[in-house]
Amino acid sequence: RIEINRKNSHNNWQEVRNRLDGNKKITNKGYVIIKNYTHPNRKIRENIISEHILVMSLNLGRPIKKGEIIHHINLVKNDNRIENLYLCYGYKEHNNIHLKAIKLIKQLLNEGIITFKNGEYHKNEKNNN
Repeated sequence: RIEINRKNSHNNWQEVRNRLDGNKKITNKGYVIIKNYTHPNRKIRENIISEHILVMSLNLGRPIKKGEIIHHINLVKNDNRIENLYLCYGYKEHNNIHLKAIKLIKQLLNEGIITFKNGEYHKNEKNNN
């Protein structure tokens, strides 16, 4: 059994990742999936589990329940460190997090703190401190 300890989680997580590396792939949506034959949250036909689900499940000490959604705080889908994962208790909560992020982007654009150029958001040069 692989366990993740929140205290000193970065070093512990690196150890876990190193042990799993041979069984990992990245999906076309950017999520890391792992071959797994026993976890209750695995996709049974394919015997795979998303790494963020496995990490959160190990951290909680239980499988992820139906309706629970794991949010990547920094929006990077392959950054599955426990400190980057947040457990939402349903799609509504998860969608609200994304809607609030969009609202914040709009506010930052209106205040001139960020700009959008060439398909990317950038911190406005005038506000670089």
